[in-house]
Amino acid sequence: MYIYIFFLRLFVRVENLDGLAPKGKDKRPYKTVLKLTLLPQEKTTKTSKTIAAAMSPVVNEDFFISTKCISNKVLRISVFDHEYQGKYDAVGHALFYLDNITPNNDGAQSVKLYKHSWPDINLCNINISLSYKKQQETLHIVVHEANNLNLPHEKSRTFVKIAYFSKGKRIKEYQSPSVPNTKNDPKATYEFKVDIRIDLNSTANGYIVIGLKEKGFLKRNESNLGRVIFGPFLYTERGYDLTPWGKVLLTKDGVSDTFKTYL
Repeated sequence: MYIYIFFLRLFVRVENLDGLAPKGKDKRPYKTVLKLTLLPQEKTTKTSKTIAAAMSPVVNEDFFISTKCISNKVLRISVFDHEYQGKYDAVGHALFYLDNITPNNDGAQSVKLYKHSWPDINLCNINISLSYKKQQETLHIVVHEANNLNLPHEKSRTFVKIAYFSKGKRIKEYQSPSVPNTKNDPKATYEFKVDIRIDLNSTANGYIVIGLKEKGFLKRNESNLGRVIFGPFLYTERGYDLTPWGKVLLTKDGVSDTFKTYL
């Protein structure tokens, strides 16, 4: 990918996507779409043409983005399965810090895709256990605790929200009781347990979002403290290894670990 600056226009050329994660147990390719966003506005400025189904598709598409300045701005390039383009549906995001780009920059850049859609900030860690009971077709989730909470207020209450999505639609949502927190004690214990009926035949397009929130006086005042997304991909890029979601659904072991949250 190339990035140039022409006066107040940003020129971006995306040449190819290399080694996308495959979909489903049969590791099939899929058509993709790119969305370009200038943060912190978080408004999609450009959308690509539909890209042919392949694990390493050729893109070769140019984008011009108008902007008054690039100081303190980040270019986000998000990759989506063209069928599902909701808030949490991205295959991954690439972030480019425009302060590091000069008008004479003419070198191609390669960047990995990550789940986080915003620049890395000091978010918390959540200890989570997941297992799948095949006979009951039930996913068992336990959110044990959160550490290193970065709370915006001296005193607050936090809670866990778990949502199950399938084919881009929210199917189920669960919320834990809130627990009291203070800035001096950046840890919270939830031990919040949920069982969700999941048909393995639909897992190619299903995923779980586990979010941590600070309770507000009104629902619209709730603050997002971080989230972790499991799925929909069973395999990592190029299909070499199982993702945590793949380990949960395709093995008997399940997953129990501490995960760094993101936005």
